[in-house]
Amino acid sequence: MFRRLCVIAVEDIGIGDIELVQEVTRIGTDKVFRSVLSSDADLIDDLCWKMASAVKDRSADYLICAAEKLESAAVERAALMRLPTDELMMAAADDTAPLTRRAVAALLACTDRGKKDKLRPDRVEQFLDGLPVKVLPLHDAVLSLAHAQAEPFCIMLPLIRSRWSQEGGILNVAEDELPTPEFYDGIPLYTFDFHTAAGKYAIGKFAHRNSDVRAALAKWVPQDRWTEVVCIVAFYVDAAPVARRLNWAGGSQLAETGFIADMIGAGCKPDGIGAVIDAMRRNLADLNRYRRSTVQPRSRDIEK
Repeated sequence: MFRRLCVIAVEDIGIGDIELVQEVTRIGTDKVFRSVLSSDADLIDDLCWKMASAVKDRSADYLICAAEKLESAAVERAALMRLPTDELMMAAADDTAPLTRRAVAALLACTDRGKKDKLRPDRVEQFLDGLPVKVLPLHDAVLSLAHAQAEPFCIMLPLIRSRWSQEGGILNVAEDELPTPEFYDGIPLYTFDFHTAAGKYAIGKFAHRNSDVRAALAKWVPQDRWTEVVCIVAFYVDAAPVARRLNWAGGSQLAETGFIADMIGAGCKPDGIGAVIDAMRRNLADLNRYRRSTVQPRSRDIEK
């Protein structure tokens, strides 16, 4: 649970509240520190309340999607892989370079080439020390996550913070209007996305049975990738929106780039992304019907 809270802090809050990311990371990665504060249940309750109330920024997730899934990033990776680690560190620290190039360089520099999903804490520390501007709460949080064998996208945060600072570092919060959720037994149906077995099953049925969505998929997506694409687009339509979002120019651009990268990675042709997301928005109520019909029998089984 604490490990998951650390992931959420990086992925969903990010530079929206760096001090909170540091707090979650400290508590989440240090069992001894937790033991002198309070019970695990009370700490989880407190952190979840703070995180739910915080300003959100998903730029770290969008950036790693771009760095891993875009064709232009693959070209950068092929070129950067020839460089020694010290030169990769310099490329990652170059705040005049495109953000995707810096992200690719950081990932190559801070992981073993054959194990791209495993961070090396010594290299993460070298990467953090080489950045033009050091933000200590962020430095400490990312280094703690590296020692805790966190997912590599945590090293996107310093790059995001660097770019945000270049653009003025203004804390401008957007109060977005959220889609009206539907509920089942007090649980928002958007909870049942591709991270849950029930959600993925419902999305798969919906993708193949809703005629409007199926028509868009048939034109732009190979049939064996329909469910994967609809899982991604459903998440962006009704699970990703947040009430209080850090609003910055680079963030908006990254959000669009990350979404495109996710859709291409799932199997959607670039020219068809707009058509598929429009079809999803038109048929969200139908998706929730499939979700409800999938969850209800499982709920009754649990009660029995």
